[in-house]
Amino acid sequence: MLLRMLTLVAVVAYPFVVHISVLQGDLAPPAIYLSILLFSFALVNIVHKHLILAVTALIIFGIILTLIIMRKESWVIYSVPVVIQLSLAYAFGHTLFHGRVALVTQIATKMRGQELDARAIAYTRVVTWIWTVLFIGIGIECVLLSNFASHKTWSLFANLLNYLIIIAMFVVEYLVRIKFLHHLKHDNFKQFMLRLFGNNY
Repeated sequence: MLLRMLTLVAVVAYPFVVHISVLQGDLAPPAIYLSILLFSFALVNIVHKHLILAVTALIIFGIILTLIIMRKESWVIYSVPVVIQLSLAYAFGHTLFHGRVALVTQIATKMRGQELDARAIAYTRVVTWIWTVLFIGIGIECVLLSNFASHKTWSLFANLLNYLIIIAMFVVEYLVRIKFLHHLKHDNFKQFMLRLFGNNY
């Protein structure tokens, strides 16, 4: 539990480390910070015998280390937000193909411990679409800002404001859900978030 909390804190701290480094004009610290996170992630997965995850993390670690040595830290720092957003878009989007159960539907079913009714299934599928489009949009925004905006403006959005947008999406979706699915019992927002991130999906 303690290791999980420390890992969460370290990951959440990453965007702030990047933003501070951008303001100071030195991108080496966040690149090194990210490489340490990946190496630690690889070690944890080796211990738990999750070899595919461990090998993947070590390969990415090696790539980042090589770029740091080549003084190409900017390639790492600018690509991370795009990779994160597009990976999330894929995680949600690929479940929308014909014959598959939408990701939000899967999560809602597991959290409730029972099958959803038709109205809830339709709603959660739409929410999956919205999350997919949101993540794609943020990914495109990061690409555009990295090419056409100042470093500080890019960092402000990529490392701070975009995460606030995602948090706002959670709040708005929750409020819409309790109205649209009023026939179902709902946790309060705090309970919902704790249950959502306290489970492994």
